[in-house]
Amino acid sequence: MAAATEPAPQVTARVLLAVIGLGTACTAGGFTAFFALVSAEGPARAAFITYVAPVVAVLAGVLVLSEPVTARTVVGTLLVLAGAGLAARRPSATSTARLTMSPPSATPAGVCGGSRLPSGTERNEKGAP
Repeated sequence: MAAATEPAPQVTARVLLAVIGLGTACTAGGFTAFFALVSAEGPARAAFITYVAPVVAVLAGVLVLSEPVTARTVVGTLLVLAGAGLAARRPSATSTARLTMSPPSATPAGVCGGSRLPSGTERNEKGAP
């Protein structure tokens, strides 16, 4: 029933200019700020902003549109902030040391299936020296 009573959208020059302005200026500004953040903090830390975007949207809905704050909203916000906090942590020196792999050592020929044998050594019919 609501669709039958809704007025037809009015596309005016003012509406088109607003859409174009939001689509270009705000998008360009957002991307410029995000890439500046990436260059300053690195991609992992800059990705943090994507984690808190839902919290900002909920906060804007409450402040601008007077949306209600329910228990689910509070729990969801706390979970998002906790996850963002975990993602934003910098690794400690001990955890970094545990994650660091040492480079593989060179295996001398003749060890672990190497094919070179000392000179003067021949293989028998079974392939053993």
